Amino acid sequence: MSEDATTSKSLAVEPVSLLCSFWYYRSDAHLERMRVAMQQYTDRGGSVRMLVDSGAFSAHTQGTSIDADNYAAWLNDSCVPAWGDWMVGAFNLDVLGDAEASLANWQRLNYLGQSTIPVVHLGDDANLFDPYIEQGADYVGFGGMVGKSATRKRNWAQRTMRYLRDEHPHVRAHGLGVNAVSMMELPWYSVDSTAFNSSFLFGRLRLFDPRNGQMVKVVMSGGSGFDIDVSRMLRQYYGVNPEEVWSSGTHNRKLLAELSGTATSLMQQYYRRRHQVKPPPSRSNDFSGTVMHQVHWPKEVEAILKSDEYKETK
Repeated sequence: MSEDATTSKSLAVEPVSLLCSFWYYRSDAHLERMRVAMQQYTDRGGSVRMLVDSGAFSAHTQGTSIDADNYAAWLNDSCVPAWGDWMVGAFNLDVLGDAEASLANWQRLNYLGQSTIPVVHLGDDANLFDPYIEQGADYVGFGGMVGKSATRKRNWAQRTMRYLRDEHPHVRAHGLGVNAVSMMELPWYSVDSTAFNSSFLFGRLRLFDPRNGQMVKVVMSGGSGFDIDVSRMLRQYYGVNPEEVWSSGTHNRKLLAELSGTATSLMQQYYRRRHQVKPPPSRSNDFSGTVMHQVHWPKEVEAILKSDEYKETK
């Protein structure tokens, strides 16, 4: 980022929260590159927290599948040895539309040495969490919501959270694929999202404005610039001169990755301060929520971890 931007550089005061999947990080080379990046960031005084999932949906879209034994073997033999210092959990190999298969996979993973985070899906009865909680789970995932009606998602999530509050008050919830402001108003302990990736894919810079808690979408068309308010936000909270992001391309891809990381950090900080959700008992030494995990391709995550541009809002 530019040397004359108005905000000085500093390491993150918020943890850099990530979500990475078995499907995209199953090679030893990717695991090692990520381990080195996280270690270097930690050595410089930063904090990283990592959630892991199976990537079963991505595998399915590419015509293949993942089974519990393969996922457990990767977690036991590769993932935990490489990333264990930063991991705060791994999600179950859940099966959309098949609660019995999801529970069977969770039990199988437990048997194979991995206590994973169970997931139920949009439209499921909240009491499907009961058998997991009865067997010790206190951190659960709400899934199957990506691409669905905002009203339907919010109503279901509210109803399910109310059930957990009334029946299992020690349990905390993670929202898979949650980033909309209307959903972030709910008291999640954690969420994950690809919300800020659009600058890489579509030339639209999607940022979080910590002044009002709103998402800002900026088209990087290569034109004459942005309005005064957006320019002020870029300088003050993102430490970048607006002309550096008037367009999107190979010349500033690393910068856009850094900005997306900062946007996630600012959004996380805003909602952590607002909700202050205590961690589940099994993770009592973890951060208070809401914690926002960013989902990126490996190269983008490496760029984020190499950036010094995480800063605290006052």
